[in-house]
Amino acid sequence: MRLQVAGGGVVSVRQSTLASRENRDLDTERGLAFMGGVARVGVAATFSLVEIANPAASGVIVFVDSMVVTSAASTAVTLRHTITTATNPSAASNNKDIAQGLGAAVLGSATAGAATGSQFHAMTINVNRPVTIRFDPPIRLAEGEEIGAWNGNVNTTLTVSYQWREI
Repeated sequence: MRLQVAGGGVVSVRQSTLASRENRDLDTERGLAFMGGVARVGVAATFSLVEIANPAASGVIVFVDSMVVTSAASTAVTLRHTITTATNPSAASNNKDIAQGLGAAVLGSATAGAATGSQFHAMTINVNRPVTIRFDPPIRLAEGEEIGAWNGNVNTTLTVSYQWREI
């Protein structure tokens, strides 16, 4: 797109569907926008993880736009580039265009004695008070990459919903 400005100058504007809020509806119409969530019930002496993963050889790049985190107890939550693939993959990855099929990304959950992966964000949330995190720009997950939310209390249920696009 080119815009003419006062004084005879020309400004070029580059547009992209990857990070432009104006094109989010277009991504939905193309069947590229998804949402889904998983609740991981707390287990004694373990921490809960809910993650989104872009499987190896998926053929897409996943852009995570936002997540909503809720816990059954007030707790610290860390977001991490996870290194342990979560168990219990979920089919809860719904296309935002109802007529389209499921995407390549996989939502999953697990419990473990300690959080794994490198931490890139930390927060404290209150019991049953959802926290929405919007990533601007979105988090890019190449094939084989994953991110997840770990709770900071053992035996505590953690619920996470993600919104993402697959390009």
